[in-house]
Amino acid sequence: MSSLLTFAPRLKLSDLFTVKPDLTAWDGQYDAVPRPREGRSLVRTPARGLASFISYARGLELVPGKQLPHRHGVYVIGFLDPYPAVYVGIAADDKAKPEGILKRLQKHRVKVTGSHVHEAKNLGGILHPKRWGDFAASRHADFASRGEVDLLEDVVIMTGSLGEGANAKDVLQSFEQHLSLPRKFKQSSSLCLQLVQAVFDHRPAEVYSLNTQRSRRAPPGGVSVSFDGQPPIRLEAR
Repeated sequence: MSSLLTFAPRLKLSDLFTVKPDLTAWDGQYDAVPRPREGRSLVRTPARGLASFISYARGLELVPGKQLPHRHGVYVIGFLDPYPAVYVGIAADDKAKPEGILKRLQKHRVKVTGSHVHEAKNLGGILHPKRWGDFAASRHADFASRGEVDLLEDVVIMTGSLGEGANAKDVLQSFEQHLSLPRKFKQSSSLCLQLVQAVFDHRPAEVYSLNTQRSRRAPPGGVSVSFDGQPPIRLEAR
């Protein structure tokens, strides 16, 4: 097997999307998740009113005439406020009803501002993992201290693909795991450091990882990554 994951150049989120703000009051707290009840989807949710934009799809809308470089594959989101942070995610195209990168970005838009998009607490909506929640609370407090509304103007994205129809989940998961930053940034691999360079155009002293840490599987043979036309970097087993 020989696969090359090719990333397009990074883009400012605000150049592609109209970002609708969440103007509801929030103190950075999240509701405790109750015990599961049959027929209910219970998720960790911000303790605040329904978001000003109501649904995740309305909170982040493509500017007319704009489109993402790739519909499926690996995507990277970079944040500068209140401190540098990176998330690496995947959107496979080998499912019966594949969820594309656009929908994933719309859901992450909800997480990063700690927004609530379901009428009832903890029912349905979007899961806000603790690492996202901690970052969102810090970000909200930072913007509130400056009296500013968060329109995600500092956010950049990169998308990479193996080619339309070739983005199988098992292969993408290997890329995701090898590109995700470790909790201790100084222990990052050369591949992760090049990812950070591509996202921020410089190497911050510290970068917060929004990914849940998992054990890394050995990559498939002959798999490489290329950032914005740079020479491919081969994924190696650790």
